[in-house]
Amino acid sequence: MKKSEQKNKVVMRIMLCISTLLLLVSSAVAQQTIVKGKVTAFNSYAITGAEVKAKKSKLSVKTDSLGNYEIACKNKDVLFISAEGFLRKRFVVKESGTINCNLILMSGDYAQKKVVANGHMRLKDIQYAVENLMSENNDFGQYQHICDLLQAKYPMVRCDQFEGVNRVFIGSQPQSLSSGHYALCVVDGIITDDITDISPMQIASIKVLTADDAASYGSRAAAGVLEIILKH
Repeated sequence: MKKSEQKNKVVMRIMLCISTLLLLVSSAVAQQTIVKGKVTAFNSYAITGAEVKAKKSKLSVKTDSLGNYEIACKNKDVLFISAEGFLRKRFVVKESGTINCNLILMSGDYAQKKVVANGHMRLKDIQYAVENLMSENNDFGQYQHICDLLQAKYPMVRCDQFEGVNRVFIGSQPQSLSSGHYALCVVDGIITDDITDISPMQIASIKVLTADDAASYGSRAAAGVLEIILKH
């Protein structure tokens, strides 16, 4: 009888250990998330060999010849995507899914040489892109609304509703809404009253001018100027 009781105790301990182990494994799996995506430049060219690092999981992968990657991350992990000659990008992982990245080419011939030397792009492709696609050398397309883009990229810019229209205010301490001192918006050289309907993907470049830098616009630029050039 004692042998039977001892055997049962051993079996119970083994089962308890197995259950604990399974619980730990399932917990670890639940805390992981798989992120896939594609890394490009100029919103066209796949970047080969770009490095994708996950801060919390401490894993690192390289993009394939099509610019694709897949990496295991932890919940609320942070991804760093980089390639020689390009600005590094940072993304917060919220859940499993897709994170695509358009890397921005650094200025100068040296950056282009680094891109080619590291096999990220072919020489003829980088030469063509620099000559014809510099309007795509931005990451504006990741934003849903132009106001989100402006406030994320330009800390001194604020968008607010004024008389039913999204107005732009420039400066560390913008004038109150009631004053009506909002910035002048100029799109492709034409003064525009409302920029709400402009999609970030349409934009080639943005320039923010304070009142001191916008003297050429005269008194209309007393609150600064937002210059937007669209892709054509």
